[in-house]
Amino acid sequence: MNGANIPFRRTSSRGLPCSRMAKSLRRSRRDRSSGRELRVRWVHAPSNPPATRAGQGLRLLVVALPVVVVLAGAWAHRWTHEDGFINFRIVDQILSGHGPVFNEGERVEAFTSPLWLAVLVQGRLTLGLLMRLEWVAVTVGIIATGVAFLLSSRAAGRVHGGERPVLPLGVLLVAALPPVWDFATSGLEMSLVWLWLAASWWVLLLAATATERLVGSRRLVFLAVLGLGPLVRPDLALMTAVFVGGWAVIMRPSRRRLLVDLGAAVLLPGLYQVFRMGYYAAPVPNTALAKGASDHFVFAGVEYLQDLVDPYWLWIPLLPLLVALGTTLVRGSGRVRVACLTMVGAAVAHGGYIVYVGGDYMHARLSLPALFALALPAVVVLDGSWWGRAAMAVGFGWAIVCIGWIRYDNPPRGFVGDQRAFLPASERLIHYPSFGRAAEASYDRGERGLVPALYGRVDKDGPPPVLPVGRAGVDELILVTDAIGQLGYEAGPNVYILDRFGLAEPLTARADVAPDEVWWRPAGHRTRLSPEWYAARFDAPSVGIYEPIRPPALRVARRALSCPPLSDVLAGITEPLTVGRFLSNAWHSVSFARVRVSPDPLEGPQDPCRGG
Repeated sequence: MNGANIPFRRTSSRGLPCSRMAKSLRRSRRDRSSGRELRVRWVHAPSNPPATRAGQGLRLLVVALPVVVVLAGAWAHRWTHEDGFINFRIVDQILSGHGPVFNEGERVEAFTSPLWLAVLVQGRLTLGLLMRLEWVAVTVGIIATGVAFLLSSRAAGRVHGGERPVLPLGVLLVAALPPVWDFATSGLEMSLVWLWLAASWWVLLLAATATERLVGSRRLVFLAVLGLGPLVRPDLALMTAVFVGGWAVIMRPSRRRLLVDLGAAVLLPGLYQVFRMGYYAAPVPNTALAKGASDHFVFAGVEYLQDLVDPYWLWIPLLPLLVALGTTLVRGSGRVRVACLTMVGAAVAHGGYIVYVGGDYMHARLSLPALFALALPAVVVLDGSWWGRAAMAVGFGWAIVCIGWIRYDNPPRGFVGDQRAFLPASERLIHYPSFGRAAEASYDRGERGLVPALYGRVDKDGPPPVLPVGRAGVDELILVTDAIGQLGYEAGPNVYILDRFGLAEPLTARADVAPDEVWWRPAGHRTRLSPEWYAARFDAPSVGIYEPIRPPALRVARRALSCPPLSDVLAGITEPLTVGRFLSNAWHSVSFARVRVSPDPLEGPQDPCRGG
């Protein structure tokens, strides 16, 4: 045999290839300081071994499989939710120079995700000439979802050191769920939630597997990523707290270093919080006030969780998911175990909070972040073990059935529902023509006043009459409606939208929940005010077609709006934003958030200005 034709690879005495030996020499300070020498020897290595090529193909397959599944499902289920149009209207307000508001001249934070809103604004600026904003949201959502699942699949390889091929079983199981396909688009921020969770998982694994101390700008960037949770969704602050705690356990920083790490993690959300309190005169978004983010409806929350588990038989993939989690905890290194427990703790914390507040009216939406976080560390090593094969068999079997046949059946009461299924197929991306377009035309013709309660569609007999309004005068056209998304977007930034559910209305957001409305209204829609409040605020003779105004209630509502605390709340969001107003809003924002409004003025104090 000709020795010149036998391929060799150069290794160190530790059996490492030269490239890895060089990295070890660069990274190991202990070897450099002690002067330890690494002897080099030569071992036979077949050229392009078949096993290596097969292993690379297998690794590529397991990484690509969840990504392909979720992208195919997301494209097949592309759509825009009614609440997505709320974000679109705010984008229009920003680009019109009115600021991040829902109605011009009224600083109300009607959106949930500041970071998603920033993404939509950037998407509108870069892609707006090529496509409608609905398509911009769909495109960005699919890209963010694909990157999130790709990053999650790649991160799975680091759980066991990257030496053996692994299957990201948990990520694959999540990718098989139809609700994940729905909320990959929808105009809402869920795709950004998955991307942040995947990036946080990647950061924790990098910290857990680092061979040298993470210092400098790289460390600060990692901590900034972990701290982005409150900017993606306010409720993700729970996960951010768990992630930063897990980071501290993994890295074990000194006391001074810990303070620096905490500062890096809270810097961006802290700056936005200061802006929120001074600009919107509230410590939380108006949506959190309207949906009762601090209230507890545990029984409704349990039903909401059950609404996700039962239709898709999630107790079946739960066993292989737990097996994969157990494998990670048993075989992983000490710091990798901490990273995995951190993700599990974040999932439990957020999932428990969603159950505590009563869930949501959208099927599965708010349960998906916890499910995704729980699934990220669920990794199966492809080593031929019997329990690994059993977990994969059960997981793959369930995923195939779920992808092909399992679909959600809307409950008869409709408290929680598949919002996409409620729309005709032709209206799932760009909805029906609403009265918003007619309202915009009316505004352009110079019509001013108040249009009583609308529900979105153009009535066959024409729109309701425009009533004169004292406050509006010659400046405003006000639409009173329960569905503010598409109608508000199509009406344009100049038409005022009065939201009777409170997402964009400061008084309704602070309404007490009537006891008899808890069980028959869906989650997030339990606050409601009698029409006298709106008639008093806008000096209108009526605000509803079938809702007569009671003169005694109207007098009490007018009295309440003329004195603190309601007058102070309204001044904080409507007066010109000066430096003094900003500082005053920031100082009083917490007390403003505690202000409550009685749904019926006659059920409150007889003299609201004196409290009795």
